[in-house]
Amino acid sequence: ELGAESLQELWLLHLTLKTDHGGSYSQFGMEDDTADALKEHYVDSKKAAARSKHRNTAERFVPAEVRQELQKLGKNRGMEWLADPVMPFTTMAGVVVDIGCRNDEMDGELVVEVDSIESIIVQLDTMGAVKDDFMTFNAVPDGITMLSRRLTASEGHRIAVVDARTWDLVMHPETDRSEYLRQLIKFSLER
Repeated sequence: ELGAESLQELWLLHLTLKTDHGGSYSQFGMEDDTADALKEHYVDSKKAAARSKHRNTAERFVPAEVRQELQKLGKNRGMEWLADPVMPFTTMAGVVVDIGCRNDEMDGELVVEVDSIESIIVQLDTMGAVKDDFMTFNAVPDGITMLSRRLTASEGHRIAVVDARTWDLVMHPETDRSEYLRQLIKFSLER
């Protein structure tokens, strides 16, 4: 029996094969009703996980803080939320991302992803880094995170990535975070 995470990964792999190989994949791909059920499971699982984290007051949920800052920033820039700003956004292809928004200045939609300890791989040979100092570890997004971003970008979305380590440990909540998001969005829209 496949676990929930395996089914989520299977959905993303199906999307990738469908996107990258189109017609040649269709002869090997899954039936439409199976794909629909897999997509529904993926979306429901991702949103349930986000709801659970958002409700857990003992754990600070960085995407919620990023959404709050984006809402402040968005009021001045006419941003429109593509979904309930408290919950993750599902793209047309069926990829769940942390935040989705658009405004009149944008060509297309902006997706904001938050890289946290759950979505990165930490390099083991830290070259003398202090064990408890999370900021010194070289970290890269895991394969599924990169696959999700590739699929999201192939739909034409612009992607801004917030580093949760920087957000939590370096930035001052009242000043640095707004400017960080402003610059991140500006950079993402210029690409």
